[in-house]
Amino acid sequence: MTGTAIVKTSAVRAYDLPDPIWELQDAVGLTRSTIKRILEGCGRFEEFATDPATFLAQVTAKIDRAKLEVLSKGIKYTKLPESDWYTMEVLEVEDLTAYLDQNAYEPKHDKSIYNYVVYDSSTVERPFAYDLDMAEDVKVFAKLPSRFTIDTPVGSYNPDWAYVSEDEYGGKRVFFVVETKGGGNIDPATRPREAAKIDCARKHFAALDDGVTYSVRTTYAG
Repeated sequence: MTGTAIVKTSAVRAYDLPDPIWELQDAVGLTRSTIKRILEGCGRFEEFATDPATFLAQVTAKIDRAKLEVLSKGIKYTKLPESDWYTMEVLEVEDLTAYLDQNAYEPKHDKSIYNYVVYDSSTVERPFAYDLDMAEDVKVFAKLPSRFTIDTPVGSYNPDWAYVSEDEYGGKRVFFVVETKGGGNIDPATRPREAAKIDCARKHFAALDDGVTYSVRTTYAG
């Protein structure tokens, strides 16, 4: 049974309103005391009586966003023994249906670990594949299959690309890249879950401490 709260207006007219603490506790999974502190400290609780549904929806969204930020900032990855690392089987792909020049790019050079690069976006992913293929410093690259994932508290995360580049002195570096279709930076205010996964991915690769670079961008800049 849903609880109720009685709110009186300046016209001394009473309305039955849902209990905001009960409603929020069910939605966000926090304790009543924690939600009470949030509502008391927000400075906008008077808006609840005007439009309860909108108020509760907005507060729920803000609390969920804050939880994601706390999770991603507090996570710590520990490097596992080499026997538990990724194996080559992870890079095996299942049969895919693709159409050349529609959602499949055929590399011009012998750099891709696959015969074709199947892409989702002709405006971002195809140009990215082309640039990797044409870049002189890139020695090998791959559009990573969906099974190549990183575990995070907010769900599995799949980087988009991996490639190896070589500098003028012959030194090689491994890059993992996520390309964002809306721009080089993901706005945490509009895509909090994606931003949290990216924060976790940064910590994941930093924990490897073996020269792997992880970045977020829409184009290959060399």
